[in-house]
Amino acid sequence: MKKHSSFTLIELLVVIAMMAILAAMLLPALNQARTKAQQSSCINNYKQGNLGMQMYQQESEDYFPAYSQAEAGKTLAWCARLTRGGYLNNTRSFFCPSIRNSRNYESYLQKRITEGNFLLTSSSNLEWYYVSYGYNWYYLGRASALAKTTRVKQPSATIVFAESKDPGSTSHDRSYHITQFKHHTGTTSGLMWSFHNNGVSVGWADGHVSQPRINSNANAYTADPFINGGTEGDAENHWDLQ
Repeated sequence: MKKHSSFTLIELLVVIAMMAILAAMLLPALNQARTKAQQSSCINNYKQGNLGMQMYQQESEDYFPAYSQAEAGKTLAWCARLTRGGYLNNTRSFFCPSIRNSRNYESYLQKRITEGNFLLTSSSNLEWYYVSYGYNWYYLGRASALAKTTRVKQPSATIVFAESKDPGSTSHDRSYHITQFKHHTGTTSGLMWSFHNNGVSVGWADGHVSQPRINSNANAYTADPFINGGTEGDAENHWDLQ
């Protein structure tokens, strides 16, 4: 007669404990690999954004797009303008994969694009506000004072896009522009924000992309290259055109 072997309770507990130890050892490495992949994806997204911006400028007499402009009684955001013009087409490239619900935002925005809904109001098509790119609106994209690429004296040191967030909102993470404290004190919309272990994705006017680090999201504007509210023309001010 054959004898059937089976785990005793103690042996089973030992195996479970060993599996738990192995999982605890592997989890940090897996999380780190996922974070690195998300950082790489975010950088690629910003490269696409910079390329789309440059293509738009080449066909718009070297002007940057207005960050927000009235059209047909509604609002045309800069990202909708570039998408409608065919300069930015991949909805996935609009969003950092590290933010919550990024896939949902992609799906919502793709629906708007498919429907041809590029204009927004205070209550409709708000997906155009949720993109990951915070546009340097004050110095580059004010409708009343659009900047030309020829006015940017140091393209490799002038911010076009940077990651941002509306920390006061419970409905979404994104804000389509960067708020400069010097010009909009008292608002939380479009604050510089890191989703990458204090690294912030930045697209520069010469087309290159980097992920400089900040001390924390609480004081993102206190360290180079994000010092904000300084004197225009100051070497540490990477927002203006000087």
